[in-house]
Amino acid sequence: MNKMPALLIFILAAINPPLHAQKNFMRGQIILENGDTLKGLINYKNWEINPRSVTFKSQPGSQEETFLPVQLKSFEVYEQDHYVSAIVVKDMNPVDFNSNVNMASFENTAMVKDTVFLRLLSGGKNINLYELVDKKTHFYIHPVNGNFEELLYRLVMNEDNIHFNTIYTFRDQLKRFQEADRNDISRMINKSDYNSKDLIEIVNVLNGSNELHQANTPKKKMKRFFIGGGTDYNSLSFRVDNQGLDALATDNHLGFHLATGVDIFSERGFQKLFLRIGLVYSCWNYEGSGERTEFAIQFKKRYEYNVQMKNISPSLMIDYHILRNTWLNPYLGLEMRFNISSYPVNEYTKENLTTGDSETINNFINFENVWVEFGPRIGAVVNKFDINLYIHGAGTNVNYSAWKGKYNSTSLTVAYLF
Repeated sequence: MNKMPALLIFILAAINPPLHAQKNFMRGQIILENGDTLKGLINYKNWEINPRSVTFKSQPGSQEETFLPVQLKSFEVYEQDHYVSAIVVKDMNPVDFNSNVNMASFENTAMVKDTVFLRLLSGGKNINLYELVDKKTHFYIHPVNGNFEELLYRLVMNEDNIHFNTIYTFRDQLKRFQEADRNDISRMINKSDYNSKDLIEIVNVLNGSNELHQANTPKKKMKRFFIGGGTDYNSLSFRVDNQGLDALATDNHLGFHLATGVDIFSERGFQKLFLRIGLVYSCWNYEGSGERTEFAIQFKKRYEYNVQMKNISPSLMIDYHILRNTWLNPYLGLEMRFNISSYPVNEYTKENLTTGDSETINNFINFENVWVEFGPRIGAVVNKFDINLYIHGAGTNVNYSAWKGKYNSTSLTVAYLF
């Protein structure tokens, strides 16, 4: 049981050069500060925190150049993200009273001027909406022929120095761009929260559209499908003296499985936490045999037990990325399988080698046909492939406590993502 985890660790180590050195060049373009447009390849890292620089090369094998916000007007990774360079004023006051911050900092504003790359969320004929993530999340609007303006949202401490009031300044800022007689938009703004979903919807309406500006803000994939298969490393053992079950060899046996399903994740790909819904078909065979001498007259008996198990298993997994990289994404998770099992072979044979008598019993053990199991999973997304290891942790298909049957399984899966 310990060989399979060691094997997976070896595989991941072999394909895993230092993560910080991994590069993921994708087609895109940059617009220089002087207005020139250069098309080529951009090292796209699917940034959760806005980048402080971007690496560009004109074609594969050419020299790489790194650009700061002051050197560019914008850059775009086709079908992924669009960033613009801007000089902005950032409100750095905390917006989460659960944060570990100095509460006295609420008494004074903390405005910081900076030159940054802003990520475009929505664009239109009236205003554009941008996002900046550093120590917290900022949202900016840029009216046509106007300046960048941060949408403000603050917590203000009450006189008791314990409670807080929320100041939704951004709502009044957005109302400046609505038509005077549009009370429906006012109600929409008054109900909005300081998050990308609500703000994108409002800006789209203010721009006269219910859709994102597709030329600049492509839709993010919210799911990905996978299909694959692998091998199972199984064992079944019995720890009681019941008709020779404890005399059976506890050899491990290999099986196979096929798997398919879908991963569901947030709009920013390669996020830390994602949900996997899957369906697994597995087939496994067990053959155990043993001999022992019984009774005072020294009868020598041989026991054999053959079991074949086939499972159709809907599964639910919650996985967490340990590190985040566009090329290699190792993760840990917990999986629950709802097994629907059949046992085409369930045959027990005992033979008296002294007398030559033998007896065969079908369905000797009443295994569960529907049972649930849990276990940890470790894996990594490597480009278009997912390599993972599942280890059976809890759950059994043996219905009799007296048998004390112990079932173990470790599954190695290689899946293709699309």
